Amino acid sequence: MIPVITFLFTTALMMVAVLMPFKSFFNAYVDVGDAAAALHLRTEQRSFTVLDNLTPSCLEADRGLELVLKNTGNIGLSDFADWDVVANVQEPGGLRLVFLDYTTSVTPGANQWTNKGIYRNSEELTVESNEPGRLNPGEEMIVLLELDPVQVAGSDAKVVFTTPNGVSVYATFEIAASCPYFFHAEGKTVNATDYYRIKRTPGDGPATTITAAFTGGQIGRVRPAANNGKFVFPLTGITQIPAATWQVNYRAKRNETD
Repeated sequence: MIPVITFLFTTALMMVAVLMPFKSFFNAYVDVGDAAAALHLRTEQRSFTVLDNLTPSCLEADRGLELVLKNTGNIGLSDFADWDVVANVQEPGGLRLVFLDYTTSVTPGANQWTNKGIYRNSEELTVESNEPGRLNPGEEMIVLLELDPVQVAGSDAKVVFTTPNGVSVYATFEIAASCPYFFHAEGKTVNATDYYRIKRTPGDGPATTITAAFTGGQIGRVRPAANNGKFVFPLTGITQIPAATWQVNYRAKRNETD
């Protein structure tokens, strides 16, 4: 009986000794498979992640920097606290590199940035309707950031945004004491009345020509229609308008008939 027990015990030890390496190999194979699947998922997410910069080429120095990003990819983006945001500011005194932290406050503090709002159209401030707080494909996000010390006029800046999956987009712009605004032919309806728009971006299409007929000897201003020459600009987020002299340049011509 004892030889039989010894044989069984020895056989069990041999099986354990033989199977243990196979178990380790199998576990390693599973780990490698999981890592490969995770890598494939990250690679797929990166290939579907595309961000475009819609920031105007000029921003005023006396206010928080307001940038615009658009999701032109195929997946939604969130987890903004995990984004890396770095600002490179070329000032008269030299280059300044600033790392910014994310805050949920609508008024970011020194060297912080925040998601001011996500819109289907940031110019029209058309709010998002799907998954609020998440930057889905086709949506635009207004980013507000504060530098410390504050940026100075005459500087050039570059802000780089990097998502958690490693996709980056950058915005370059001039920081000036004042920036030009441009008349656009796109309309905006206010109280059932259509007006032209004033935007911070230059014209991107063919010019619109409007005409008016003057009677002989007439003086003063004549508008082809009631609202020609009237433009609107959104004041959302603007708390005050300091007194200033506005310089407006019109280009006009006349056709003489006599």
